[in-house]
Amino acid sequence: MGERRPFWQGVIAAMKQQGQGRRIVCLVASWNRVAYDLGVRAHLRQLVTEVGGTCVSVEDAVPPPPPISRDAAMRQIGVTAIDVGRWDAV
Repeated sequence: MGERRPFWQGVIAAMKQQGQGRRIVCLVASWNRVAYDLGVRAHLRQLVTEVGGTCVSVEDAVPPPPPISRDAAMRQIGVTAIDVGRWDAV
């Protein structure tokens, strides 16, 4: 997607009109939904900033998965203690 985004321009116009004196947020599902190209994405986000808004992604609020233990990782790939013992001996 390029910078020519009619719906994005509509959101900007609505934010400009409705946001006067209020805090406004443009919530997107993921940054790739805005644009894959980082330069285009930055420009589109800048348009939100210029009308006094903040652009936030849902994926920003999702915590990273916790690290898994060696045992849990082995269970995920179906390795048994016997197999591990064989590998440790090598």
